[in-house]
Amino acid sequence: MLSVYTDAARVFEAICAGAVGYLVKNTPLPVIKANLLEVAAGGSPMSPAVARHVLQAFRRQPPVAVAATAAARLTLREQEIVTAVEEGLSYKLIADAFGISLDTVKNHLRAVYRKLHINSKGELLALALKRQG
Repeated sequence: MLSVYTDAARVFEAICAGAVGYLVKNTPLPVIKANLLEVAAGGSPMSPAVARHVLQAFRRQPPVAVAATAAARLTLREQEIVTAVEEGLSYKLIADAFGISLDTVKNHLRAVYRKLHINSKGELLALALKRQG
């Protein structure tokens, strides 16, 4: 994300929408170029003021609370699929239960993982256990 805004609300809105980095527009062009290469290599560059907002948010909220906030933004279908996974249903059974394709189940789960900042079914189940306990 390249923006003139550095306020926390816009930064977090961009990150929740899928931004993998956040730079302010007054960043010098050579730095922008280097940061684009960093993104291509899997990095997440941020301008210093933006990084400060992110760090302050994590000091105020533990990661589980961040995930819980993101969970509140799941669509109804994503919530249903998460519940089915938590109940131990296979992806094929979930697809059959909701009358959708296996690929659609996987697409919904990818969206869930992105929103919850996790990478696997195991992490999803671990979050569920933390919410319950």
